[in-house]
Amino acid sequence: MKKITISCLIIVFITTFIECNNSKKEVVTSLINRFSRANQEEDKNEIAELFPGIAVFHRYPKADKIIINEINIENEHIAASCSLYYETPLGKNIEKEVMYYVNTKDTTIEDVLGYLTLDERKEIQNRWYLELFNDLKPSSNDFDCALVKKDQVGLKRITSYEYHAMKAIGDLSKAEVLITNSTLNIKITNNSSFVCEYEYKDDNNTYTYSFSNLTEFKKDKIMGVEGRFKLKAGETIILNTNAQTIFHEPLKKDRISIKPSFDALDFQKNKQICEKYYSSDKIEEMNKGERDYILDCVEYQIAL
Repeated sequence: MKKITISCLIIVFITTFIECNNSKKEVVTSLINRFSRANQEEDKNEIAELFPGIAVFHRYPKADKIIINEINIENEHIAASCSLYYETPLGKNIEKEVMYYVNTKDTTIEDVLGYLTLDERKEIQNRWYLELFNDLKPSSNDFDCALVKKDQVGLKRITSYEYHAMKAIGDLSKAEVLITNSTLNIKITNNSSFVCEYEYKDDNNTYTYSFSNLTEFKKDKIMGVEGRFKLKAGETIILNTNAQTIFHEPLKKDRISIKPSFDALDFQKNKQICEKYYSSDKIEEMNKGERDYILDCVEYQIAL
């Protein structure tokens, strides 16, 4: 009697397991078919609802048809191997093998393998900045969305450190500008604890002039005047135009830009500056990599 009971329980368990798996496969099949129709109809809202992670791609195959070849179940996640068919803008028919990673709990496609080419995956895996962060180091097991997301977060993270390091030093720097008809005097003091290179640029391109203490100095009537100088912690520099300079029209101070010059490649120095001048909460926010600071880096300048 006991053996019969155990046998019955095993049969019930196996039957339930098979039914559960079949139910999950039905969910996946329905989801992929809906996603295929949304692609055919170019329904962007439906595509985003069914596959939220697709937003990380700048471009991806617009499938005319998706056929499921095989479904493998891994607990609540299912890998669906599919053939994706689409036509290029030049009219060439393409068949592409992809794998959709599906979460049956919220009935969405979580990720995909096959949207990126092997060259695109290799390019991302070789990004120098991803090696700086343990949580972003690429793996050969990463699906495409996860890999692209790491790339995007890594780039935003290093530009965030670059901008905030620039801003920290810039806000601690003091610049005074005096303009007359014959002179341009600029005094800059680095009040931070770090040696810093500064970038000077003047877009008053009606005139050109010289500063003897600038390096990498350039001047012309199209680009204006630009150059660099380096200041130690607490050091001051005074930039003076020569006595022969005459400005027939007043220079506009708002066309003059001075700012610390930082390179995203020098991440360790940027990180050191940020950790000195920002709170742990701010550092945590920067590490999230939610915002691109490239434009902020370009536009920042010390108040004159």
